Amino acid sequence: SPDTNDFIQPFLKKMLSGEAQHYTRWVSDNQGGERALDVQLIPHFGENKQLKAFLLAIQDITLQKQRDRHEQALRELATLLTRGMNLHDAAR
Repeated sequence: SPDTNDFIQPFLKKMLSGEAQHYTRWVSDNQGGERALDVQLIPHFGENKQLKAFLLAIQDITLQKQRDRHEQALRELATLLTRGMNLHDAAR
């Protein structure tokens, strides 16, 4: 899609100039859901310092990201409950 192309262009340009690149991005899957992808672009140069190839490594980290969101929500809930208990105790 055009927005995907716009998003990855800066990473490709930097990789083509010799810098390994890494990013994480949420994308839509073909079932209407979202997947979190961890992407690495690693250039490989030949003896003449010309780009010979590059490694593209993509890992689906959706479950990890969902766990992280769940843990964060639990931490926030615990904080709110602790504050509520402290307010209750202070009101006595």
